[in-house]
Amino acid sequence: MKNIIIKKATPKDFEEIFKFNYQIFTEEIGQYAKNREGMKIDKFHDKNHYFIAVKDLKVIGLLAIHCQSPYSVEEKCEDFYGTIKKDSNIVEIRLFSVSKEYRKSFLSWRLVAQAIDYLLKKEIDYIVVSAIEKQVSLYQKLGFSIFAEGKQEGKAIFYPMFASFNHIIQNRFIQKCKKELTNA
Repeated sequence: MKNIIIKKATPKDFEEIFKFNYQIFTEEIGQYAKNREGMKIDKFHDKNHYFIAVKDLKVIGLLAIHCQSPYSVEEKCEDFYGTIKKDSNIVEIRLFSVSKEYRKSFLSWRLVAQAIDYLLKKEIDYIVVSAIEKQVSLYQKLGFSIFAEGKQEGKAIFYPMFASFNHIIQNRFIQKCKKELTNA
């Protein structure tokens, strides 16, 4: 993990984030149609807080969060507020992705730990996420549960998942990553 920087993104990073989104969500997953620009701006961009992993000035990992309804998960399940109390403080994780060559590394956990550190300053009850089918087990390791049937978007199937924030911050993998970030 030499020369990899994990940080909260600034506006200077946005163009690289948009290129990375395109690479992952358009070219790899097939969620969106291709475009000539080779960029994908998230529909929640204006309210997202981005955490990125950067190597050689290139984004190699991304995790976005936002704390304002509507959430993309709401679009993917009919009874969102039947599972989660409407007056809860909710954060949504979006766009959680890592370049192929770093997927078997600790990088994804480090991104989560960085976002958790940021969220510890807020009053959060639940975290929600739309997980692609092959990432469901990763989220389950973090403590998330599926709460609605999967929904097809493009070539990908997304599963609405949620977890209590307190459960997530006590997760042993998260604790290990937070310790690694502190020692870095």
